[in-house]
Amino acid sequence: MKIKTRLILIVVAAVAASLVIGYIGNINLSKLNSDTAKMRDVYLPSVQMILNADRDLYQVHMALHEIVNAAPGSQEWEGYINDINENYQQVIDRVNSYAKFAVTQEQKDLISQHEAARAEWKKLLDKYIKLLQRGTPEAKTQAAAVEEQLNVIFESAREPLNGLTEASLAQADETREKSHKDYSEARTAILFV
Repeated sequence: MKIKTRLILIVVAAVAASLVIGYIGNINLSKLNSDTAKMRDVYLPSVQMILNADRDLYQVHMALHEIVNAAPGSQEWEGYINDINENYQQVIDRVNSYAKFAVTQEQKDLISQHEAARAEWKKLLDKYIKLLQRGTPEAKTQAAAVEEQLNVIFESAREPLNGLTEASLAQADETREKSHKDYSEARTAILFV
């Protein structure tokens, strides 16, 4: 075989190897990019929404404990009522936003559990505020009994939010592991080509 032919074969083999390496690299970069986008666009926002919903729910809970000391109709009372309404609505909005990212049945079930507990909590919350608004000693005694129920149902509404956080973090971990596996496969393939 002539030197010219050997050189052409070497160049063709080098070009073919470069094309194979480039193709493998491109496929795996695409997988890594997809995984990174999923982390950035789905998991991080969903965890942020649920954590914020949990915080807002807790702020409603705290405002309920503080409103007891405010005189019904006072500026302080109205401030608490506004805080309660605003934070409660934020809980609804954030959970609804999270629901757009929910892909597993577990997540959908947890959202349903939260919504059911939250609706029950809201009924008691409204009853509690109406009792406090009366301002009579009897109404305050009744409100204290309702407050105990509110505390129990608050935990029932909050627990699914913790489950949603854990579900999103587990999905993020799976994606991270998949990314690591894709990277390792790409590195191995390139080294052997």
